[in-house]
This record gives sequence, C-alpha cells and structure tokens, in this order.
Amino acid sequence: VIKVTFQQFSPILKYRKVGIDNICATLLLCRRKRTVFANDMRVLKDDKYRAILQAARSEFIRKGYKDASLRMIAKDAEVSLSNIYNYFRNKDEIFLTIVEPARNSLFHFLSEKHTEKHIDFNLMSSLAYQQETVEAYIQLLDKYREELRLLLFYSEGSSLSNFRDIFTEYLTD
Repeated sequence: VIKVTFQQFSPILKYRKVGIDNICATLLLCRRKRTVFANDMRVLKDDKYRAILQAARSEFIRKGYKDASLRMIAKDAEVSLSNIYNYFRNKDEIFLTIVEPARNSLFHFLSEKHTEKHIDFNLMSSLAYQQETVEAYIQLLDKYREELRLLLFYSEGSSLSNFRDIFTEYLTD
C-alpha cells in the first residue's frame, strides 16, 4: 500500500461516488497494475474509463445521444456492457461527462464577457476588445467543436435536451 493524493484518483472517484471520508480506509493502489480497489472490491482501471469515454464520444458524435448505443460503446471500448456500469450509472451520465467541460467553459466565458465591466460601449467598441473576444470564441469552438455540436443539436433524449433553450435564455437575459 502506498500513499496517493486525492487528485490522482479524482477522475475515478468522481464517478464512483466514494466519499472523501472513506478514501483513506477503502482505497489501495496496486503499483504494478495501477488499478484502484474500492469498497465493493470491483477493480476500476483508468485506461478502461478513458476507453469508455473515447468510444462514447465517437458514438455520440456519429449518432447523437438518442441513437447512441451502450452496446456499441462497450464493443468499441473493448469492455463488457456490464463493466460500463462500474464506471457510470447510465448513458446520460456518460454524455454529461463528455459535454460538461464544454458547457462549463462556454458559460464561464459568457459570464466573464457579459459582466457589467464588459458591457461598456466604449470598451466593447474598441478593436482590441473585439479581437480578443473573437479569438476567445474561436479557441473555445476549436477546443470543443464536437461537444458543443452535441449540446446544441444532438442532445435529444438526454438530461440536456433543452440546452439550446437554456443557452438562448441565458444570452438574452
């Protein structure tokens, strides 16, 4: 048993809902296999977690949320369908995990640019501000192009199926 930091396991623990109080008592790191053992003795592997997310991202991009298949995600990730449930509760949780960074970055950017400080006509009309804002939008779109497309056009059936309405309302309030 070796000491590890919470950050080393946060990607796994975040989705396993293991309480911070239980981490020290219930978590062991096997140095050779780099696997995590939780209370229920299921082995969670970081490479499997990433493979599931990568396969799911591809499946959602190809088919959208509604038509994406957990069976295909499992096949592409080279894990069993039941193994997916060791990492995620359902398809919606996988989808949220994939699009959450894009959603958070988008709303952070908008809240940063749409504060009273930035809603100053003189500031907004300056060429430097406009170039900076356009560049920031382009970087955001480059980084999260597919995730934003999923959120805006292909999230039907997910818990974010109304994202476009929420986004529009946020922009117009």
